[in-house]
Parts: sequence; structure tokens; C-alpha cells
Amino acid sequence: EKDKKKRRKLAEDLIKDRPISAILESAIFVIKMTGVPRAMTHQIVRHRGMSFNQESLRVSSCYPNTIRAPDNLNGEQQAYFEQTARSCRDLYAWLVKSGIPMEQARNIMPMGTETKIMMITNLKELKGYLKARSSVITQDEHHHIVELIKIELQNKCPEFYKMVI
Repeated sequence: EKDKKKRRKLAEDLIKDRPISAILESAIFVIKMTGVPRAMTHQIVRHRGMSFNQESLRVSSCYPNTIRAPDNLNGEQQAYFEQTARSCRDLYAWLVKSGIPMEQARNIMPMGTETKIMMITNLKELKGYLKARSSVITQDEHHHIVELIKIELQNKCPEFYKMVI
């Protein structure tokens, strides 16, 4: 709980409406995220002022990728989810082995299939993204991603972080 409060404070500090000089606005950030479900990357790429590179499941196999289960499943639901995910993965592998192109076989994989995505953005767009995705209507998982980005920014660029908050 204490760590969660610290992360929330960090989030609030970073998105304050302080003016940023034009020089600082143009600082470029490259943020690589791994283990992000495809359903979440669909939320992330909605931010038009950024560029994205995402692992293509059209040309690379998603067979080994983890499939993230929804939070709060009870034991029976978790077992059923795992069984269904295994069935989807097995069908995907069988389709590819049978000559079906990966870009067609991938349609059987759940939206919870994890992937990699790289976000390229300037400071102005990053602050807008962090502010927009810190609102109360944002999904918890997206809140978590935003918190991780803020923590990384503070850890990797502490002096810069101090300048912009």
C-alpha cells in the first residue's frame, strides 16, 4: 500500500501542468515494453502523437508467448482459462504445421497473448499520454503501465526528471 501511494505521488508530480521549454519539449524517449497483452497495446497505440513498433504476429510465431489471464479468477475459472488457452495455442501450432500462414492462424490466439511494443515520443506527447492514462476512467492495467513508465523515467533520467516536474 505504501509503494502504491508513492507511485501515485510520482504520477501526480510528473503530469503537473507546468510549462516546459521548447528545448525540453523536443527530448525524445524510446520506451520498450515487454509482456504487454495485445488487448492493452490496442489501447496504447491510440495516442497519435507517438510512433510505435510492435512485434508482428503476422511474421513471427506467437506460440511461445505467455497468455495473460484476467485478474481475480477463482480456481475453477483459472483452470478453465488455462485449458482454453492451451487449446488455442495447440490449434495455432497445428494450423501453422498444416500450412496455414501465421497471419491467418494467429486469429485463434486470445487477446491476452503477450507481445512487445516500443513507444517513441517527445516529452510533450509523453506528458499528455501520462496525464490521459492516469485518469479515473482508465483501465487498471493501463494505470500500471503508466506508473512503470514514470518509475523508469525517474530511475533512468533522475536529473531530467527533476527538471520537468
